[in-house]
Amino acid sequence: MPSYLIDTNIIGILTRSRDHRRKRITKFINSLVERDKIIISETVLREVEENPQESIREKELRVVGKVVDDICPVTTEIEELAEELEKKINERLKEYNLVVYYNDMEIVAAAALNKYKLITADHRTLLKGKIMKAIKDVLKEKGLRIEMWDPSS
Repeated sequence: MPSYLIDTNIIGILTRSRDHRRKRITKFINSLVERDKIIISETVLREVEENPQESIREKELRVVGKVVDDICPVTTEIEELAEELEKKINERLKEYNLVVYYNDMEIVAAAALNKYKLITADHRTLLKGKIMKAIKDVLKEKGLRIEMWDPSS
């Protein structure tokens, strides 16, 4: 049974009725519910819980309650890999004026170490070509891989 780790932005899209990506993501999520496991990391849950806009935070927490089967704890191993990813990837991307952030790398590390498929719509960072390649290259050096998929495109 495959497991899918959904990124914070997927939860946000699912709360916005006017977002054109919502229907496709909802269809994708509904196709998974019957046979696969949907997971969020503690990082994603923390980002949702810390959303400063109360009405949006409440909607996102309802989505989490309806959609999520399990929460992946952030272990020391995940933290260490996230720190390494952030450092190495930012070094590689410096010449392009691109940057990755620790929270995103913590989500990537959780997916890679647990062999989850990462479902994201993060075109600002994770799905940007050079960043995605750098993530995959650094993980490959460590004998890890990640599958990232954007159900909104």
